[in-house]
Amino acid sequence: MGEWWAVNLYPWLAWLVISLAVLAVILWVVRVAPRRESREDAEEMLRRRYIEGEIDEEEYERSLAELRRPT
Repeated sequence: MGEWWAVNLYPWLAWLVISLAVLAVILWVVRVAPRRESREDAEEMLRRRYIEGEIDEEEYERSLAELRRPT
């Protein structure tokens, strides 16, 4: 009879854990996904500049290596 609080607490803890897991996934997607897209966009812009002759092969390779370097 004295354990009524545990019966009421466990469902709340389960919902808290589920909510935190969902929040963690959302934060991961918000923080990681834009980085991947922006890197691809930057590589595409660099490729376009190289194809159009704005930069030479040496500049292209150096810049591409810089973009792909882990941060």
